[in-house]
Amino acid sequence: MEIKEISLIDIMDSQINTGYFDKEVMRYHSGDRRRAYRLVMACYFTSSFLDNEREFNWAQHQAFRFFTSWKLNDYTMIDDKVLNEVLARSVSYLCNSCYFKFLKQNDENGNIINDTLLNKYIEFLTNYLKSEKKLFLYNDLEEFWDIEKLYNNTINIKMHPHHWIELYRFRYKTPIHTFPEFFAYQDVINLWNETLSKYKELEILADKYNINDKAVRTVNYSYSSLLRNTLTAGVHYFETYLYYIYYNLKSKMKFSHNKVIKRSDVRKINDKEIINELLYKEIANLESLTSKNWSEYIKTLEYRDAFVHMSAFEEKGISRMEYLVSFDQEKLITFLENIFEFIEHIENSLGQDKILFWKEMFEEPNFDENLPVSNLKN
Repeated sequence: MEIKEISLIDIMDSQINTGYFDKEVMRYHSGDRRRAYRLVMACYFTSSFLDNEREFNWAQHQAFRFFTSWKLNDYTMIDDKVLNEVLARSVSYLCNSCYFKFLKQNDENGNIINDTLLNKYIEFLTNYLKSEKKLFLYNDLEEFWDIEKLYNNTINIKMHPHHWIELYRFRYKTPIHTFPEFFAYQDVINLWNETLSKYKELEILADKYNINDKAVRTVNYSYSSLLRNTLTAGVHYFETYLYYIYYNLKSKMKFSHNKVIKRSDVRKINDKEIINELLYKEIANLESLTSKNWSEYIKTLEYRDAFVHMSAFEEKGISRMEYLVSFDQEKLITFLENIFEFIEHIENSLGQDKILFWKEMFEEPNFDENLPVSNLKN
């Protein structure tokens, strides 16, 4: 019989379901003991968010001690030695290593823990347990946790209250700053790589078999699908990039006079409005700099729309299916290169409002070379 390995999440869920951090258990302890228990709870969850098994093992050992004290109704299990250890270890980990803001300065009563901020974090964790959410606004965290300082140990980034943070247990070494255009970018790169792989497969088969052979046609159909899907993903990446720019500018109330920024029906705003009514009107010289990119993008949209809404109707003297049968890898490369160049021009014009800080972590795509692109630099 195979023995299933018990994961840290399984251990965590079992202990939480047992009641380690139930209100009844917390209320049993008072004063310094309750504060210490809350610090243990803070360490317990924080170590899971930062995938730190060593700190988690310490925290779960302490949590077991406090829980057992309640279960046995034995205060003596939590003596001054335990309280001092919990205070020293939790302050070192939470405040010095993880940059929580729990430390008080010059407190007249000698307390070094800001109970107000600690309690807010405990309230956040209690709500975390009740919800299936994994994404949280930095606005909900920054009062008690300086995640920007935590990030700046590895990458220089300016956090804003409207940014979203992913907190997932035992998966990442830091909370993940999450942004929609990153997912769209990965779709483009992954589909591009699959397209090249399928093309190589098609070339090998075409050398061995007749073009009408079933094996060749089967791979060719897959290759054609990938061409269309990669272009669609490229347009989606551009749209997502524009929409996240809009989200950032609106959240900061940058260009607050602009009618697009003022609008409340945000889900109805499209890529053309963001470019023509916001970016071109508010950023000097951007329109003239990107006029060719814009013209090429309009052509790209004609193909994308034909792929998404396939039709036999005639338009402008040609069948809408013409876009399907005439599309090839050369057109795909032209359109993708233009989209990425367009994004680069916009990004360079945004100054402090740039959003693609994460691009430094990835290999720069050059579609003209017809080579795969790594979705990680290292």
